Amino acid sequence: MERNYDDLQNCMEQYLTKSDIDKVQRAYFFSRTAHEGQSRKSGEPYIIHPIAVAIVLAKLKMTSTVLISALLHDVVEDTKFTKEDISAAFGEDVANIVESVTKLGNIQGLSNDFVQAENHRKIIIATAKDMRVILVKLADRVHNMRTISYMNTSKQKLIANETLEVYAPIAHRLGMYQIKWELEDLSFRCINREAYDSIAAKINMKRSERDELVNDIVISTKSYLEERGLKTKIYGRTKHIYSIYKKITQQKKDFDDLMDLFAFRIVVDTIPECYTVLGAIHEKYKPIPMKFKDYIPTPKHNMYQSIHTTVVSDYAIPVEFQIRTKKMDIEAELGIASHWMYKENVEFDEVQIETQKRLGWLREAMELGEDIDPRTFMNQVKLDFFSKNLIVYTPKGDVIEMPEGSTILDFAYYIHSNVGNTAVSAKVNEKVVSLFYKLEIGDIVQVITNDIAQPSLSYIQKVKTNRAKESLRKYFKEAEKVSIEIEGRKSLVKYATDCNIFDIKSRLESEEVLSLARSFECNEVDELYYRIGSGLINLKDVILYLQNEDILDTDDNDIVIEDDVENSNYRFCKYCSPIPGDVIYATQVEDGYHLKKYFVHREVCKIKNNMSGAHFTALSKNMLYVCRITLEVDDKAQSISKVLVAIAHLNYNITSIYFRGGLGNVATGRISLQVHNKENVDLILSQLQSLDNVKSAARIIEGVNKNENY
Repeated sequence: MERNYDDLQNCMEQYLTKSDIDKVQRAYFFSRTAHEGQSRKSGEPYIIHPIAVAIVLAKLKMTSTVLISALLHDVVEDTKFTKEDISAAFGEDVANIVESVTKLGNIQGLSNDFVQAENHRKIIIATAKDMRVILVKLADRVHNMRTISYMNTSKQKLIANETLEVYAPIAHRLGMYQIKWELEDLSFRCINREAYDSIAAKINMKRSERDELVNDIVISTKSYLEERGLKTKIYGRTKHIYSIYKKITQQKKDFDDLMDLFAFRIVVDTIPECYTVLGAIHEKYKPIPMKFKDYIPTPKHNMYQSIHTTVVSDYAIPVEFQIRTKKMDIEAELGIASHWMYKENVEFDEVQIETQKRLGWLREAMELGEDIDPRTFMNQVKLDFFSKNLIVYTPKGDVIEMPEGSTILDFAYYIHSNVGNTAVSAKVNEKVVSLFYKLEIGDIVQVITNDIAQPSLSYIQKVKTNRAKESLRKYFKEAEKVSIEIEGRKSLVKYATDCNIFDIKSRLESEEVLSLARSFECNEVDELYYRIGSGLINLKDVILYLQNEDILDTDDNDIVIEDDVENSNYRFCKYCSPIPGDVIYATQVEDGYHLKKYFVHREVCKIKNNMSGAHFTALSKNMLYVCRITLEVDDKAQSISKVLVAIAHLNYNITSIYFRGGLGNVATGRISLQVHNKENVDLILSQLQSLDNVKSAARIIEGVNKNENY
């Protein structure tokens, strides 16, 4: 075995059972065989990478399932083995994790940034279902960043930027600070090597002096606390390079002018001891005003808990103390990964439920939608979830975390879309403010609503979060739709009245309107009105239908059904569209709405249940019927217009038309038109078939599901 696998074996032996270790070893052999002959940019055998990823996770004491997934994470992407192969050998859980971290390849016609954004979205969505996905992905990114020097410079910067913009913020949101700090420093070294080296050199230049300072503060503080009977563990460190760089740029100071470069952790057993230690620290050192934060009663969004206080040390420089319990300390370093550490007799579902409590932001990200452009999705995620945040409170004391710069209206839409839509003002800390007051840390916010209030279109430009923007867009889209529906109904009523259909309003209030909607292939009445208002349905066609219905409801019908002694209502089957001249029959059905009892069919129709004889009467000569034709034409410019011109010359009215391009330069389409009888249809088909651009033309006969309400 490779030396690196021995390292993994040593890590596993510290916490896994022999049975689990054997399972991981089997995955190692599988991965080694799958990647046989493959090398990394460094020239090393490829298997070195999955082993290294597994070691990152083993040091975090992850379960055997996570380690197996790490060893196999590139198998589906880079070898001949499939997800099904993984599932058969190691189970569905492992197969799903491996598939989720498998990147989409380059897809013809899609840009690289589109595919990259889709990969990121895929990871976020998969993580919302199973946290282990992101654990493997982050470990994979850690090792790739550690070995990135073998890439060319431009590729290094591309990967480093992606890491800094996506993966480090994800680690932060999950509270995995160990991973976050390493990813940030490794990325920063690639992106701005000069600044990185400069800060690193200055840290190293006075390393012995700094180490002495840190050691002195640790010893002095521990001794002071022990004198007061407080048993603690104290750790001191210099802050990591990227965080120092951000202080330099944000505070516009030189490195030598920065004082707040040191952080000390004080770990105790219980929460009461945290506050006792805090009091003792403030007795020993002078606290700096406005440099105190208590995250124990109100944890950060990633569930981080600790007390932070910055004081002036004996060296006359400010230092930060972080005071927390042992449990808080583990979670502060490992974040959500601490719940996935190996523990005997702990069920997956148990851990998953606990984890989901901490993933509210992921569920919110999912609400952004899977149907939007992945680049838009990721931009929204970066703005709403990866930017700097602030904590505010509801009047009941609930903690709400909002992106910095958020307004009252952003807060209102965060609570619920209805709260945002009806918001008129707010109270912040008991003072009345406008909807566009910018929130500050610690604000207590009460939104004032009015049920008759409506948002303004200008609000979209004033809110900060994409959640609020999308809620507003959805509101105005729906409002526009409702407005069009209202106008559609008004125009139908007016036009029908002008055509002497004076009972139109009562008919639109009856069950008849649902039948009318379905006749125009609308599932709902509102859809019928919307399509009329949008100009997608011609009012003349609706009036013709209503006038034909008036004829159907008289005693003298255009159809006689032999078994119908009650002179029942009937409909024409939409799948075969019978017309005078066709051999016809009727079927008796209950359609669920009790609107019609019989349907009339052509002899060739496939619906044959409960059949009765039927025939057209003389009255049919004065009526129009819908006939549907299917065509295949050359997929060229002017082809469809030639078809329409031919029908227009025959003086027949087209009620609907639909064409789409297809394979082999052939377009297929459907045309519905009004005719008096079969002779009309035969003439139309003959005329169309004579056109040189028409491949075929025929009346439509469609199959039907036997359970379908036709």
